[in-house]
Amino acid sequence: MSAPVPSARWRPSDLWRTLAGLAVVLGVAALLLAGLDAAPAWILGEPRDVRAVPTVAEAERRLGARLLLPGYFPDTIEWPPSAVRIRRGPVPGAALAFDGRRGGPYMVLGQAVRPGDVPDRLLPEIRPLDETPIWIQGEQARLRRFTGPDGQVWRELTWRTKGRQVVLRSRGTVEEMVRMARTSRDEP
Repeated sequence: MSAPVPSARWRPSDLWRTLAGLAVVLGVAALLLAGLDAAPAWILGEPRDVRAVPTVAEAERRLGARLLLPGYFPDTIEWPPSAVRIRRGPVPGAALAFDGRRGGPYMVLGQAVRPGDVPDRLLPEIRPLDETPIWIQGEQARLRRFTGPDGQVWRELTWRTKGRQVVLRSRGTVEEMVRMARTSRDEP
């Protein structure tokens, strides 16, 4: 005959130990998932809520809105954009970067997709050298000069259309920028 097996006694401290172990496992899993979610943005040097997309069409699909594009593009700018970045959430917007035909960054077009300002995470802060008021489509706009990341003097033209703020930064001429702003439309 075999010896009787002692019965395991349940104690309240066993429940608390089990719950504490479960909390530790879930906490470690949550931290690991948060780290994995933040890794691509950290590696690319982008804010976490800014995403790169391959095309303008994909940006419009993800944002659920048409982007404003100039009807006029100077010959000095390459099409399609070299980079398309979007931000969804409470302040959605897009930034399109364009290279020049001679190479290197030449223009950035940032915009809000709803009435409001361009999300600050899409365009880096600048220190303007000077500022001039200008009129675009019957609305007052702002033209500023600043030193770009390449050390050259760039221009920034900021205006609103249908309540949406649009920011055009370029190494091009003021005339090119104004013409691009005046021909910007969101219709196909």
